[in-house]
Amino acid sequence: MTEKELSPTLAWAKLPVTRIPRVGIAVIVFRDSSCTSILLHKRLGHHSPNTWAFMGGHLEFNESWEDCALRELKEEAGEDLQVLRPWFVDAKNVIFPEENKHYVTLFMVTHRTSGEPKIMEPDKCAEIGWFDTNNLPSPLMSGCQMLKDDNFFERARQHAEWLDLMRLGL
Repeated sequence: MTEKELSPTLAWAKLPVTRIPRVGIAVIVFRDSSCTSILLHKRLGHHSPNTWAFMGGHLEFNESWEDCALRELKEEAGEDLQVLRPWFVDAKNVIFPEENKHYVTLFMVTHRTSGEPKIMEPDKCAEIGWFDTNNLPSPLMSGCQMLKDDNFFERARQHAEWLDLMRLGL
Protein backbone atom coordinates (compact mmCIF):
# COMPACT_ATOMS: atom_id res chain seq x y z
CA MET A 1 0.00 0.00 0.00
CA THR A 2 1.40 3.41 -0.92
CA GLU A 3 1.51 6.34 1.47
CA LYS A 4 -1.23 8.06 -0.55
CA GLU A 5 -3.49 5.07 -0.01
CA LEU A 6 -3.09 5.15 3.77
CA SER A 7 -5.97 6.77 5.62
CA PRO A 8 -5.19 10.19 7.13
CA THR A 9 -5.49 8.68 10.60
CA LEU A 10 -2.71 6.17 9.85
CA ALA A 11 -0.45 8.42 7.79
CA TRP A 12 0.90 10.20 10.88
CA ALA A 13 2.36 6.92 12.15
CA LYS A 14 4.92 6.98 9.33
CA LEU A 15 6.47 10.18 10.73
CA PRO A 16 9.65 9.84 12.78
CA VAL A 17 8.99 9.78 16.52
CA THR A 18 10.70 13.16 16.94
CA ARG A 19 7.98 14.74 14.77
CA ILE A 20 5.19 13.72 17.14
CA PRO A 21 4.73 15.84 20.28
CA ARG A 22 5.05 13.86 23.51
CA VAL A 23 3.19 14.43 26.76
CA GLY A 24 5.54 15.32 29.59
CA ILE A 25 4.68 15.60 33.27
CA ALA A 26 6.66 18.05 35.42
CA VAL A 27 6.28 17.82 39.20
CA ILE A 28 6.62 21.06 41.16
CA VAL A 29 7.36 19.99 44.73
CA PHE A 30 7.12 22.73 47.33
CA ARG A 31 9.03 22.01 50.53
CA ASP A 32 5.99 23.09 52.57
CA SER A 33 2.75 25.03 52.27
CA SER A 34 4.54 28.42 52.38
CA CYS A 35 5.55 27.79 48.74
CA THR A 36 8.91 29.50 49.18
CA SER A 37 11.19 26.56 48.36
CA ILE A 38 11.03 24.03 45.49
CA LEU A 39 12.78 20.79 44.61
CA LEU A 40 15.01 20.85 41.52
CA HIS A 41 17.62 18.53 40.06
CA LYS A 42 20.51 19.21 37.69
CA ARG A 43 20.07 17.08 34.59
CA LEU A 44 22.66 14.87 32.95
CA GLY A 45 22.39 13.03 29.65
CA HIS A 46 21.32 14.02 26.17
CA HIS A 47 18.04 15.90 26.85
CA SER A 48 18.67 19.43 28.20
CA PRO A 49 21.90 18.50 30.01
CA ASN A 50 23.26 20.77 32.74
CA THR A 51 19.93 22.50 33.28
CA TRP A 52 17.96 22.64 36.51
CA ALA A 53 14.53 21.07 36.27
CA PHE A 54 11.54 19.71 38.14
CA MET A 55 11.24 15.96 38.55
CA GLY A 56 9.20 14.45 35.74
CA GLY A 57 9.05 12.41 32.60
CA HIS A 58 6.79 10.89 29.96
CA LEU A 59 3.16 10.04 30.55
CA GLU A 60 2.71 6.32 29.92
CA PHE A 61 -0.24 4.70 28.14
CA ASN A 62 -3.34 4.47 30.40
CA GLU A 63 -1.58 6.35 33.22
CA SER A 64 -3.25 9.24 35.05
CA TRP A 65 -1.38 12.53 35.33
CA GLU A 66 -1.28 12.18 39.12
CA ASP A 67 0.06 8.62 39.01
CA CYS A 68 2.72 9.61 36.48
CA ALA A 69 3.83 12.49 38.73
CA LEU A 70 4.09 10.18 41.75
CA ARG A 71 5.92 7.47 39.76
CA GLU A 72 8.45 9.92 38.35
CA LEU A 73 9.01 11.52 41.74
CA LYS A 74 9.66 8.12 43.33
CA GLU A 75 11.99 7.06 40.47
CA GLU A 76 14.02 10.28 40.60
CA ALA A 77 13.92 11.37 44.27
CA GLY A 78 13.31 8.12 46.17
CA GLU A 79 10.65 6.61 48.39
CA ASP A 80 11.70 8.57 51.49
CA LEU A 81 10.21 11.78 50.05
CA GLN A 82 6.48 11.76 50.86
CA VAL A 83 4.10 14.24 49.22
CA LEU A 84 0.42 15.12 48.91
CA ARG A 85 -1.32 13.73 45.83
CA PRO A 86 -0.26 16.11 43.01
CA TRP A 87 -2.75 18.34 41.21
CA PHE A 88 -2.70 20.10 37.83
CA VAL A 89 -1.80 23.80 37.68
CA ASP A 90 -0.60 24.61 34.15
CA ALA A 91 0.31 23.33 30.69
CA LYS A 92 2.95 24.64 28.30
CA ASN A 93 3.90 23.97 24.71
CA VAL A 94 7.64 23.28 25.08
CA ILE A 95 9.80 22.97 21.98
CA PHE A 96 13.48 22.01 21.96
CA PRO A 97 14.54 22.94 18.38
CA GLU A 98 18.18 21.98 18.96
CA GLU A 99 17.05 18.46 19.92
CA ASN A 100 14.17 18.27 17.42
CA LYS A 101 11.76 17.53 20.31
CA HIS A 102 8.33 18.88 21.10
CA TYR A 103 6.43 18.37 24.36
CA VAL A 104 3.09 19.35 25.76
CA THR A 105 4.14 19.59 29.39
CA LEU A 106 1.57 19.30 32.17
CA PHE A 107 2.69 20.90 35.41
CA MET A 108 1.56 19.18 38.57
CA VAL A 109 2.05 20.67 42.05
CA THR A 110 2.45 19.00 45.40
CA HIS A 111 3.81 19.71 48.89
CA ARG A 112 6.28 17.55 50.76
CA THR A 113 4.79 15.95 53.87
CA SER A 114 7.96 14.23 55.12
CA GLY A 115 11.35 12.90 54.11
CA GLU A 116 14.12 14.25 51.95
CA PRO A 117 14.98 13.63 48.30
CA LYS A 118 18.00 11.68 47.19
CA ILE A 119 19.53 11.01 43.80
CA MET A 120 18.09 7.75 42.49
CA GLU A 121 19.34 7.99 38.89
CA PRO A 122 23.00 9.10 39.04
CA ASP A 123 23.33 8.70 35.27
CA LYS A 124 20.58 11.32 34.76
CA CYS A 125 21.04 13.62 37.77
CA ALA A 126 24.15 15.43 39.02
CA GLU A 127 22.58 17.25 42.00
CA ILE A 128 19.25 17.49 43.78
CA GLY A 129 18.01 19.95 46.38
CA TRP A 130 15.65 22.60 47.67
CA PHE A 131 15.89 26.11 46.25
CA ASP A 132 14.37 29.38 47.38
CA THR A 133 11.94 30.49 44.68
CA ASN A 134 13.47 33.99 44.85
CA ASN A 135 16.93 32.61 44.11
CA LEU A 136 16.66 29.78 41.57
CA PRO A 137 19.78 28.27 40.01
CA SER A 138 20.53 28.68 36.32
CA PRO A 139 20.16 27.69 33.67
CA LEU A 140 16.64 26.40 34.14
CA MET A 141 15.14 23.83 31.77
CA SER A 142 12.73 25.57 29.40
CA GLY A 143 9.48 24.60 31.14
CA CYS A 144 10.82 25.82 34.50
CA GLN A 145 11.99 29.03 32.87
CA MET A 146 8.55 29.55 31.30
CA LEU A 147 6.87 29.30 34.72
CA LYS A 148 9.43 31.67 36.23
CA ASP A 149 8.86 34.15 33.38
CA ASP A 150 5.09 33.89 34.01
CA ASN A 151 5.69 34.81 37.70
CA PHE A 152 4.24 31.48 38.82
CA PHE A 153 6.55 31.18 41.84
CA GLU A 154 5.86 34.73 42.98
CA ARG A 155 2.10 34.15 42.72
CA ALA A 156 2.46 30.86 44.60
CA ARG A 157 4.36 32.57 47.44
CA GLN A 158 1.87 35.44 47.69
CA HIS A 159 -1.21 33.25 47.32
CA ALA A 160 -0.30 29.86 48.77
CA GLU A 161 -3.94 29.32 49.68
CA TRP A 162 -4.78 29.59 45.95
CA LEU A 163 -2.79 26.41 45.31
CA ASP A 164 -4.68 24.61 48.06
CA LEU A 165 -7.99 25.72 46.60
CA MET A 166 -6.88 24.33 43.22
CA ARG A 167 -6.00 21.02 44.92
CA LEU A 168 -9.48 20.86 46.41
CA GLY A 169 -11.04 21.70 43.05
CA LEU A 170 -12.55 24.98 44.28
